[in-house]
Formats: sequence, structure tokens, C-alpha cells
Amino acid sequence: MIISTIFNLFLILIITGYSFFFKNFIIKNDNDVSNLDLLYGIIFLILLSTVLNLLFPLKYFFYITVFFGFVFFISALKKKKININFTYHLLILFSLTFIVYSHGNNVDTPMYHLQIIKWLHSEKVVFGLSNLEIRFGLSSLWFNLLALLKFKLNDYTNIYTFNLIPFTILIYQIFDKKKSLSYFFITLSISFLLLFSLIHPFANGIILNHLHNTDLDTVGMVFFILSFFLFIKFFEEQDIKILRLLVISSSICIFIKLSYISASIFILVSIIIFHKKNLIQIFKENINIFIIILFLVWLIKNLIISGCLIFPVISTCINLDWTPNINDIEFFSNETKGFARDTRDRLRYTDFNHTIYTLDWLMPWFKDYVLNTSFIIISFFVTISSLFFLCIFNYIKFLNIDFSTKIIDYLIIFLVFIPCFYIWFQAPEIRFGWGIFISLSCFSVAILMFHIKFNKIFKLWIFQFVPITLLCLLLIDNSKNFSVQNFINPYIKNINYSQIVKINSINGFEIYKSTNWQCFDFDKICINSEKEKYDIHKKYGYLVIKGNFN
Repeated sequence: MIISTIFNLFLILIITGYSFFFKNFIIKNDNDVSNLDLLYGIIFLILLSTVLNLLFPLKYFFYITVFFGFVFFISALKKKKININFTYHLLILFSLTFIVYSHGNNVDTPMYHLQIIKWLHSEKVVFGLSNLEIRFGLSSLWFNLLALLKFKLNDYTNIYTFNLIPFTILIYQIFDKKKSLSYFFITLSISFLLLFSLIHPFANGIILNHLHNTDLDTVGMVFFILSFFLFIKFFEEQDIKILRLLVISSSICIFIKLSYISASIFILVSIIIFHKKNLIQIFKENINIFIIILFLVWLIKNLIISGCLIFPVISTCINLDWTPNINDIEFFSNETKGFARDTRDRLRYTDFNHTIYTLDWLMPWFKDYVLNTSFIIISFFVTISSLFFLCIFNYIKFLNIDFSTKIIDYLIIFLVFIPCFYIWFQAPEIRFGWGIFISLSCFSVAILMFHIKFNKIFKLWIFQFVPITLLCLLLIDNSKNFSVQNFINPYIKNINYSQIVKINSINGFEIYKSTNWQCFDFDKICINSEKEKYDIHKKYGYLVIKGNFN
């Protein structure tokens, strides 16, 4: 535990250094680094890793990235530009590491996440990578960051616990005390997440159980909550510093998980409000230019690995030499939606007449999935109850006068959830919308608690005390993880490669197949489902994989 904790804390110091560098040279007039400013360092490293991988394997850049990050950190420290209490980060990291210590693998990590990271780590960008496995076309930029900062020593690797860093940044916000709606919201969101994990009957619940994996759903959720928090905070302060952080956080969220593309609405609404008198200024802001550059690099990467600008949106696919068969891409897209729209037994998810081309799936899905998913039921119950009491209290004049002056802002914010849920509804699996559900329910409660007339009883220390108490209770609940051996040694996942067998050799490239859909990080070409024919070769130093011979 202690090794994983200290290593993650060290990476936070490196990210802090790059945050200082980013603010010093991109924003220029604001280079103090606070907790949320770590997002600047994260997005800079995401761009750096993506650009580097267009030219080189990322395995060569860990030490040089760490070196310069540490130099920047020391520089910021000497100039007294860091306003972060790293002791809080250390305590939060250790608590989370302790809680998730014995978590096993989820489905996606051994199936294809680790393989994508392996390709990024060991090869420069691969033309037509999705021809090996269609899921390899899902080019989350979070994997680029993991591949850049991947460290392995013997059987230990840090990528399984790296996702604790965004959670640490989120939880740290409880120490940024200020009696505001945004503070009420962020502490309620953290409390909701921890309480649900505590009361869930299966281990640490459906959300935290994904930690100790290279999971995208949990990280996407964290950045959505942070983005919504900054969205509320922007309405409170209308400050350019908050707007910049909102643009960065929402962009990271989208580049991690495309199902959270609705976070772009936060950016659009806020930018229009802030620059409404001079819209041209939008394109003069360095942060916006940086995001546009990152977006273009992301499109180039997508085009190279999948032949689509945005995979798996068929309308963005171009018929290039390495583009997969369009029918395969369409089937994958429909299969993903169909799986999410089917009932829990998943008997008809490939019956696209049922799940895609009609609404026949809607009522069976609602009766079987929605009414049996505790997270959805709890979220909607909290939301509806809060809105009900909000209406009643407003009618009987039980809310303070500030509520009437803010009601238009709140309506605008609530309206943003309409496109959020519309996009989620295209593939309505709960893990694709954790951030949306938590944000909606906790925003409703936050408004009620913030505007109720006797809100003076809600002291700020209470909002700190509740999530800290819940975190402590989770530690107690996972006391089985405590031992001297566990404390000293990092948790090492025992990977069994015995189910991976050689099936072919093409132009000197050996192809292996996993018989149990678990390639893990197997260092040679590994697939889960075999195609009849492959064309694999090197051209100008780049690996090119073709799979469409129609």
C-alpha cells in the first residue's frame, strides 16, 4: 500500500510541476497552483503523450517526463507558487489505496484496456490498429496518459492505481471551504459516492469496485462531477479563472469518455455568457486555442488507428487503406447500444430490430433494468424528493430571498441535463452515466440546503465531517486488507497467460488469441476474436494493419 501511495503522490508532484509550467507559459498572468489547477498539468501531459506517440513509442519518455516535471515542481516550490497541502493528498491516497487494495479485474481491463496501453507504450501510433480488435478503435486519451506515466518494476506496475489520482483531486475539494452552492454540491456528491459504496452489499459497490483497474467509466464520472461543479461555480462568480478550469475539466472528461460529450454544453453555455459582448475573444483565449489543437491531434490519432475521425461514428469514417470494414464498425456501434438497451439477461442485444431500429426494447428495459438498478432508483428518488420539497418550501415562503434572484440560473443549469440524458439514453447503461445521475441528484439537494431559511445550522465543518466520516467507515469496512505485508508490499495482480495460444504468423509477426477474452498486457499481438485474413507490415517505421479485403 505504502509504495503505491507514495508513487502516486510523487506523480501528483510531477503533475503539479507541469501545471505550474502550463500556467506560466500558456496563461502567463496567473501561475499560482492550487488543487484544481492540477487539471492543467493533466491535460498538458495528455497532449504531450498523444503528440509523442504519433512519432515514438511512449516507453522512452517516462524518465524524461518525470525529470522535467520535478524540475518545474522545484521551481514552483522555490517561488512559493504552490497552494496545495500535499499531506491531504497523501492521506486521501492512502485511504483509497487501502480500500481498493484487494479489488480484482473488471471485464474491460484484461479484455482490451491493457492491450491498448501496451500498444501505446511499445509502438508509435499503429495504422489500422482497430483491424486487430474493433474495440482498439476506442481512442480514449486517458490511455495515452497511462502509457506515458507507466512504470513497471518486476511484477509491480503503477497503472492499476493511477486512477486514484482524479479521485484524490475530487475529494481534496472538501478542504476548500466556502459557503456557496458549489461547495454544498461537491461535498454532497462526494458523500453520495462514498455512502452508496458503503451501503452496497457487494464489496465496495458498483463504482469503487472498478478501481484498481485501468477503467474509464469511473474517471469519466469524476471529471464530469468536477466539470459540473465548475459550471455552478462559474454561475456564482463569472470569473475567467473558473471558466478556464471549466473548459479544461470538461475537455478532459470528453477525451476520456465520449459518452460524456454532453459536458461540451458546459463549455458552450459558459463561454457565450462570459464573452457575449465580444465573441471574437473566444478565439483569442490561449486555453481555447490549446483545446482546439488537442482536438485536432485527437482527430488525427483516431483517423490513423480506425479510419474514422470519431470512432465509431460511421458518418466520420473515411475509406482509407487501413479503414476496417464499415459493416464491422456499424455492427460494433449497434452492439454497444443494443447491449445497454437489453434486459439484464442480455438475450436480445444483437437483435437490432428490437434494440436499435424500434422502441420495442424500452418497456422491457425499464421494467427489468431500471426498476432493479438501485443506483438509478436512489438517484431519482433523491432528485424528485428534493425538487418536491423545493417547490413546497418556495410556496410557503420557507426559502430565503436569494432563491428568487437565482431561479433563472438554476433553470438554465437544470435544462442542461436534458441533452445530457438524451445522449446517455442512446446507450443507457448506468456506468455510462454515473456522473450525470450524481450531479443531478446532488445539485437538487444542494439548492434545497443552500436556500432553506434555517441553513445557518449547516456549518461548513459538517460538510467536511460527513465525507471524512464515510471514508473512515469504508476503511473500517475493508479492515480485512490490513496486514503488515499488505502495508509494505504493493498489490500485484497475478496474470495467467496460459489461455493465450498462437494461431498465426504473418510477415514475421506472430498472432496470438486469448481463449477466455483476457489478453491482459501480453507483449505480442493478441486478439480475442479471429479474422480470416490479416495484412501486417511495417512501412516507414510504422506498423500498418489491414483487415478489410472487400
